[in-house]
Amino acid sequence: MSFYLVPTNATMRLASIPPDWGMGWDSRKAKRLYKLPAWRQPVPSLPIQSFQQTHWSGLQSVLVHALARHPARTRNRTAAAVCVVAAPSDGSCEDWNGLCPGQPLAVIDTADVDDIMHGRLCPTLWRLCSDRTPSVLRVVGAPGVFARPRMARCRTLSVPWLSHSRTAATAVAQRRRRRCSDTSDGCFETVRIALAAGVNGHGAHTHNARKLGFQRWRWELREACMGLQNKTQCTRMFQSLSGGHARGAVELYSTSHFCLQPPGDTIPRAGIVDALSVGCIPVLFHPAQQQLWPHHWNASQASVLFDWSTTRGNASEVMQTLLAMPRERVESLQRAAAEAARSMYYRGDLGPPNERDAVDVLVDVLVSRSPFPR
Repeated sequence: MSFYLVPTNATMRLASIPPDWGMGWDSRKAKRLYKLPAWRQPVPSLPIQSFQQTHWSGLQSVLVHALARHPARTRNRTAAAVCVVAAPSDGSCEDWNGLCPGQPLAVIDTADVDDIMHGRLCPTLWRLCSDRTPSVLRVVGAPGVFARPRMARCRTLSVPWLSHSRTAATAVAQRRRRRCSDTSDGCFETVRIALAAGVNGHGAHTHNARKLGFQRWRWELREACMGLQNKTQCTRMFQSLSGGHARGAVELYSTSHFCLQPPGDTIPRAGIVDALSVGCIPVLFHPAQQQLWPHHWNASQASVLFDWSTTRGNASEVMQTLLAMPRERVESLQRAAAEAARSMYYRGDLGPPNERDAVDVLVDVLVSRSPFPR
């Protein structure tokens, strides 16, 4: 089965220009650059060459560029199971029904349609979408849930946000996290719970953080983490909205059992896929987070959910529950998280070309026509 890449101006531009992944990094520098605690040791198994500074806003360019080079692409439109096209980045519209007559069409759109500041969307795709474009599927980082509630009715397929890892090798091969008093033998001190998130700043452009309480959730989790005082039980570090402290966050995640992922302006967080990429169990706080990227992972098996969407959550209870979780349950979640990492990353130039990644999973779903109506 194959797909056809519709040669519109927007599609061909993204297909021909390599994505801006940003610089790669040596994870062992994170301890020095971000002043991690003295007892935190760099993780020897964290590969230097497998991480790259990137951000969710580049998701569309990464997807289209990779699809243009995918072996399942065909130049014969009539032989394809599905047509794929990029939505113009300026929010303008194409003649969607005329691009690929008689065949289903998948539109690669912005990373997150709830993010009304960064993503302008075509009205004919998102307004009355079920009436005007019945055979069109929108491929996004997350479907519209809050800021634009009508969009939740649109037919969407969500794909993972960009993690900083370009391979699943770290998560799959990561040694069982354990405490040790002497790091000279290669073992490393572990953290039970990690929180790498900013508290202020969310809600400046969307209503989610303030009206839905996401900003308060972050504040309460930060206070509960700091209240434990024992840094091996919970370590908190600031994470900027632009991902500027990503190296420190990934390094922290790599030695932690649980990684707290409260939503901010939007439901998804790059931290969810960053945590999975180094074998840390994501801890989610809204049920919509477990519904993200359903073709790429089994979130109910590889994450922990404390549903704060309908009740005022208790951050201290979250900490105590995670601290008291039996070892067998933790190890089961870690195995599932490592398995999920296999299909949640994007190879780019650093990842091994013989490994399947999130683009391969997307292609499998599209050519199977499972997301499309009969």
